[in-house]
Amino acid sequence: MKFNFSTLNDKQVALLRTDAITGDVLDDKFELFLSETQNAYTVFESVNDAKTYVNLTVKPMRSVEALVYNRAMDVVFYYDPAERN
Repeated sequence: MKFNFSTLNDKQVALLRTDAITGDVLDDKFELFLSETQNAYTVFESVNDAKTYVNLTVKPMRSVEALVYNRAMDVVFYYDPAERN
């Protein structure tokens, strides 16, 4: 599951989805990541774009967490379904 974070510009972020129960990485179709042919990361133009995606797509799934990384590989946003509001 290689991703070259240096390819991101200063505002772009990469979102990683995981199963909140098992911790397994999920691909961009929310299927178990098993192969390099799958996309584990999704690039967004900004943190706000990634948060919008989480609100519309990840939150309704109830058992998926999301981690958003910046170019420096820092986690800039984390969504934990156990802390749903």
